[in-house]
Amino acid sequence: MWGMYEHWNTLDTKLFSSIYTFLMPIFSISFGVHFAKNYTYQLKGYVDKYMMRSFYLLVIVHLLYLFFHYVVPLIPYYGFGTKMDFVVAYLLGNKHLLKYLIAFFLIFASGKRATSLNVLLISIIFYSSLLVSKKLKNRLILFFSVLLFSGGMYYAYQNDYLRRFQTTLEFDITDDRAAYLATSGRWNEVVGVYEFMNEKPIRWLIGGGIGGKYENSDHIYGYLRKRTSHYSHVSPVGYTFLSGLPFAIVLYLYFFHMAFKGRKSNQNFYYLCFIVMIFGGIFGANLFIDHKIWVFVGITHVLINDKENKLPISYLG
Repeated sequence: MWGMYEHWNTLDTKLFSSIYTFLMPIFSISFGVHFAKNYTYQLKGYVDKYMMRSFYLLVIVHLLYLFFHYVVPLIPYYGFGTKMDFVVAYLLGNKHLLKYLIAFFLIFASGKRATSLNVLLISIIFYSSLLVSKKLKNRLILFFSVLLFSGGMYYAYQNDYLRRFQTTLEFDITDDRAAYLATSGRWNEVVGVYEFMNEKPIRWLIGGGIGGKYENSDHIYGYLRKRTSHYSHVSPVGYTFLSGLPFAIVLYLYFFHMAFKGRKSNQNFYYLCFIVMIFGGIFGANLFIDHKIWVFVGITHVLINDKENKLPISYLG
């Protein structure tokens, strides 16, 4: 109500998206808990069918993009994002290793930074047991995997396929253009929220509230461009803006607690999805709009509290 009171004269339809951001997680988590507690072999069959169809469809879509970007350059933009990282978690969790390698290659070739980082994180978590394994077989798998990945990255770098990642490394807080390009404009949102909160320090405690708005600007096109925003792509900053810093800290501590407590489920599809979607949501504002993330929060809550593995979700993921 604080945000509505402060911005009463400028309220618009964006108010409804803020209300959605507050209410959607409640229903989604509830559904996730119900889904996990009632998971069956039959339900797993439906999930398997859906995920495999998604994999084949996304392979076709990625191949079309790569063809029209690299071979017939009808698509000049480099950086094609899909939910393939979500599918990769399924492929690893169900030991479809060949399909995983295909998906891994297609994602990095598409040049989407967030999706590539998500897939890299999933892979590290899934294969983390190899890092401490003393078995020769596991050590050889780890060695050749690192060798193959390093060789692929070197080839991609030499052929300028990692140019979008290079702009990220060129981030410079003193250079507005470099900061904009490195973060796709997200740094400007961080600055805008910071200035908004400092106008009234009480906002750091209670946030801007539903209906709250802040202004961010840039010179990326050679002239001053100002925009009014009601959210931030950087989710921790977005939750600080909406609900205050204490709420954002507690929320992310809860996510960290779930990730740490469920670390022994590092080969479970649903746990992997929870990790990657929370991680990906840090820079993509997905937590505000994507109900699937919160469904996985509910599922993971049940999963990590099923200490005796009595529920099918614990071993059928």
